[in-house]
This record gives sequence, C-alpha cells and structure tokens, in this order.
Amino acid sequence: MMTQKIENYIRELLEKAGFIVDSIDSNVSETGTYICKISSPDSQDLIGKDGETLQALNHLLKRAFGKETEDGSHLMLDINDYQEKNIQKIKTVAHTMAERSRFFKSSIELDPMNAFERHIIHEYIQNQEDLETESTGFGKDRRVVIKFKK
Repeated sequence: MMTQKIENYIRELLEKAGFIVDSIDSNVSETGTYICKISSPDSQDLIGKDGETLQALNHLLKRAFGKETEDGSHLMLDINDYQEKNIQKIKTVAHTMAERSRFFKSSIELDPMNAFERHIIHEYIQNQEDLETESTGFGKDRRVVIKFKK
C-alpha cells in the first residue's frame, strides 16, 4: 500500500511539472533503503547538473513521506540508474582511499562531499576493523577522513 502511494505521488509530481514518466519500479535494497527507480526520456533535466535536481526531488520525497516511514527505512529516488552508478563510483573512491590509508598507515582526507556521499563512505568503511571514518569541516567543506587504526 505504501509503495503504491509513493509511486503515485512521484508520478503525479513529475507529470504535473511536465515530465514524461515511462515507468516507476520500487524495491528495498540490502541496506533497507526503499528505492524508487524512474525511467524517463527527460532524465537529463530530472537529474540536473551534478545531480542537484535529483537531490531536490529526493528531499521533497523525504519531506512528503518521512513521517510515514517510521520503521527506519530510508527513501531514495533514482532516475535512469544515475544514483546507482554514482553510489558505485563513491564506493570505488572509498575502496581506493582505504587501501591508500592502509598502505601509508595514515589518515586520508577526502574531497568535500554532500551528506549522502559521506554516508556511503562511512557505511562502506564501517565493517573494516583496521579503519574508521570521521566527518570534519562545515557546510560545503565537510569531508570524510579515513583513519588507519594502529
């Protein structure tokens, strides 16, 4: 029931804004995130420069349904697999920097990233016994530091 309500909300929002929605598929990832995958020929406009429009749409979705997902599940909107590819790219960066931290036995400071990207890095590193992560900085300069545990 919740799935249909979210899908209807997304379809109505996008179509009223003048976008074409070919399909919406929903599933729950292994981490418990509720993902709505949208297929659209308007993907470039829906994603925006560096994913900014997609981030705004995700924010709207979370504001509209945040209180209804009190089971702790997260909501995520993905358009033509943009988020999925972005997550894989971020995990690759996390892996590379984790290996660098191990090799040099020191802390590695990553470039500034948004909260979503930092969350992916923290989640990726959390089960690695010889490493830990910490976010530092403020605003647009907030970044993750991968620390090697001696």
